[in-house]
Amino acid sequence: MKKLITLLTIGIISIHYATAQDIGKITKSDCFLKDCTLLDNGPKIEFGYITVPENYSNPTNKTYQIAFIIIKARNGNNKPDPILQFIGGWGAASIERMRSWTNHKLTEDRDMILYDYRGLGYSEPDLSKITSDYEEGEIPYNSQEAEKYMTRKINKTLDALEENNIDINMFGTDTNAKDGLLLAENLSYESYNLLGISNGTLVVQNFIRLAENSSVNIRSAILDSNVPVAYPLHPELSPNFSNSLNHILTDCAQDPDCNAKYPNLKSRYKTFLQSLDEHPLEMTTAKGDNIHFGKFRANEILFVMLYRRDLYPYIPLVIESMINKDQSAILKYYAFAKTMSADTSGALVSPIIYTYDAKLIRDTSKTLLETVISEDAEFVLEENYSDFYYTDQRIVQDSSAILAIQTDIPSLILAGSYDPITPPSWSEKIRPNFKNHYYYNIPKIGHGVVMQPCGADIGLAFLNNQKPENTCEEELGDNTIDFVAGYYKNLKIEKLLTHLFTLNWFLIIALSLVILISLVSFVIGLIKIVRKRSSNVGNWVTVNSFLILATLSGLTLIILQTIEEKPVLIVVGLIKSANYILWLVPLIVLISVILVIKLIKKERFLVIQKIAFVACIVFCVIALNYALFPNFS
Repeated sequence: MKKLITLLTIGIISIHYATAQDIGKITKSDCFLKDCTLLDNGPKIEFGYITVPENYSNPTNKTYQIAFIIIKARNGNNKPDPILQFIGGWGAASIERMRSWTNHKLTEDRDMILYDYRGLGYSEPDLSKITSDYEEGEIPYNSQEAEKYMTRKINKTLDALEENNIDINMFGTDTNAKDGLLLAENLSYESYNLLGISNGTLVVQNFIRLAENSSVNIRSAILDSNVPVAYPLHPELSPNFSNSLNHILTDCAQDPDCNAKYPNLKSRYKTFLQSLDEHPLEMTTAKGDNIHFGKFRANEILFVMLYRRDLYPYIPLVIESMINKDQSAILKYYAFAKTMSADTSGALVSPIIYTYDAKLIRDTSKTLLETVISEDAEFVLEENYSDFYYTDQRIVQDSSAILAIQTDIPSLILAGSYDPITPPSWSEKIRPNFKNHYYYNIPKIGHGVVMQPCGADIGLAFLNNQKPENTCEEELGDNTIDFVAGYYKNLKIEKLLTHLFTLNWFLIIALSLVILISLVSFVIGLIKIVRKRSSNVGNWVTVNSFLILATLSGLTLIILQTIEEKPVLIVVGLIKSANYILWLVPLIVLISVILVIKLIKKERFLVIQKIAFVACIVFCVIALNYALFPNFS
């Protein structure tokens, strides 16, 4: 028995020793993406894993494999100091978003390293296999009930994690920074440039603090759309959104075309939100899901749009559609916003990080929340995590993680003046901690400045040891927003393009035959007209064939122009010039009716004319199916 116990003890010690020896081990890998076709004739990317301890305070215990990739510099002349990038959000997969960086200016001559935080994306633990007994049914519409619902749901998730022997306190931002530091220590680079966006700036700040006692050399840091350490963020969520939305509403009011199209937009939108409190819209999606559309959902659509500068031109149009209770359009916007904000990878981790990052100051947060007075009380967002954040007793934070850093590392601090979630005032709060930094607040830009052309130029100049001049900012000037004041409304345009791009062969073949037959018919008819051998029926068929070709050609050009100039407009229609070309469709229908009458009267049709007439009918069916008619109002 003693021998057996001795053997077991030796075995356990050996296992722990082997685990400890593996910590920091880099394992190269083949492509582990869900879709590796991105690499076909594309960027050169290296894949790998690093072994990290579940608990850095007890590194001989359980370990995880953290997935990382290295996007190799495109010009092949790699500079020796890569960019180590830290993803934002309270639980978002970094590697899945690699496409944002494969053609970015910052990766022209520098490698970029991305890694998925533990429990996210391709990193362990694999939380997709963790299930908990969630409540059935939809989340309650009432705000307080929804928060209580989420608290119960999150606690059941935490129960499921603990039942699977997963430490719920090992997912905080400082732990993610420790994993990144271990990765940096074990890769073969001599120095690093750090890049954090949004909540990734918190990871950067933790990384810099931790790196002071490591061998990692930090050459520089870019902090974009910043989150201060130990700052009560939660009370400012709705005020930040309100300020950002007011910027857009003011810009629209000062723009003659926008103001003429959407007069008194702010006051009318506030009245609409007040009406939703008493009478929310009840809508049903194409999938049959019922939606209780109140002010929180209306504001959520705008909140998502305010992140991106390229969506600003559409905000007045979206607000006007909601005010008019255009349910078909609202469902489109709602689906678009859900797609924009969808990131299920962090569903289990988000509330943990959300709570962990500022738990030690939640009393301060709660006091501030109770004192916040908003001029526009209607511009408010729903925070389903709030109740859990203020009541949780399970998540334990390391007090050192909320200590602000002091550093003289060369740094670039960026902010977007219209950022709805991390406003410039937050960037201002971290500036005193960075003794050697440049600061740029880019006008009328939202979240993630470095993803915009001007921000990318400033970032590249900074990395290349140049003082980032504000040339691009000067070129932006007022950065006028080109609001969509007029457009061709058609909610089925997106459906048409989806069917074409997903290779709906029935539609593709039908359109191809219509074009081919109409072209042949028009050429033959034109020849007969020139030779003065045309008939009355032939002339009508020739004209109709020409009109079909002109309509399809013009519509194609307008679709391409819309995609180039205002791509998001495709969700609800096209640029307004589409309305002019589509006036040909009623004319085609009218001529088709004339031809039907002539057919009934048994007037003489040649074979090609009969085929062209059938093609015309097919065109009319397609036009009807996708509502390809002009806006009559």
